[in-house]
Amino acid sequence: MLLDHLTRAVAEHPNIDVYAPARVTDVRTEDGRVSAVVVTLPDGTTDEIPTPAVLLATNGYGADHAAVAQHAPEIASAVYHGSEYSTGDALAIGTRLGAEARFLDAYQGHAALSKKAATLVGWATVMHGGVVLDATGRRFGDETTGYSEYAAQLAARPGSEGWLVIDREIHDRCLAFTDFRQTVESGAAVWADGAAGLAAATGLPVDAVVDEIAAVGRYARGEASDPFGRNSFEHEMVGPYVAVAIVPALFHTQGGLVVDGHARVLRTDGSPIDGLFAAGGAAMGISGHGASGYLAGNGLLPALGLSFLAADAAAASLDMQRTSS
Repeated sequence: MLLDHLTRAVAEHPNIDVYAPARVTDVRTEDGRVSAVVVTLPDGTTDEIPTPAVLLATNGYGADHAAVAQHAPEIASAVYHGSEYSTGDALAIGTRLGAEARFLDAYQGHAALSKKAATLVGWATVMHGGVVLDATGRRFGDETTGYSEYAAQLAARPGSEGWLVIDREIHDRCLAFTDFRQTVESGAAVWADGAAGLAAATGLPVDAVVDEIAAVGRYARGEASDPFGRNSFEHEMVGPYVAVAIVPALFHTQGGLVVDGHARVLRTDGSPIDGLFAAGGAAMGISGHGASGYLAGNGLLPALGLSFLAADAAAASLDMQRTSS
């Protein structure tokens, strides 16, 4: 909805020209400041457009598997679930011009992408008391650490896949969420009356599943402590059970070009590249390293916030140039 609104606003604005389909592939500079932007068209031809300012907003490098394997190897085996155009163009352009980059290992992951439907099962299932089993039928960590952090843990399990297990009560509560409802409607959920039936429905080892479901019940009732440190089980799950085969996903990377408070891209010596700005996944994010610093909104904040700051700074710079000339 937000993207649709922004797209319409741009299309209707009298002072904005949309050049599409075209891809920004380079930025020219003269005497240390931006002088032009180079775009490449689908037929391979290029066009150089004179401009004193460029805002790089081409997202991160999540679609470049080699770059992911280099900078965030723990999530490299995950399914990429982002834009196919997030290939690190801004990072390549900026570093060619001497820009510094940081936190390239930062990313947003998700541990519950439906293997069958490629829809999000949703982490509310876990927060209501659900658990994740790997291909051996065993739990392997505290699921409540967060869906982004848990993606790498799932990726490290045999086959980089698992099963998210809930009961009917959790299932009914989560139907309020569109993603979960779409997963159920796709036929990705399997049902079973008891733990042994759950093992049969999922193809997991029966002894392991029966042991784990019984243990989770003890943790929920407060009769034992979870060896992984999870202390939040909203209620004791009882049959019938529901399970969805899941795989870890990479949504987008969070690191990028270093910028200042005006969204200006900075060189390795800390000086700004005049006229060059970066926002969103093209810029260094606020999540720190890895996946543990990601919070909902950490992608939108630098996308919208830095773009706003860049527009103000670019306008002020142009006003100064006009005044001085």
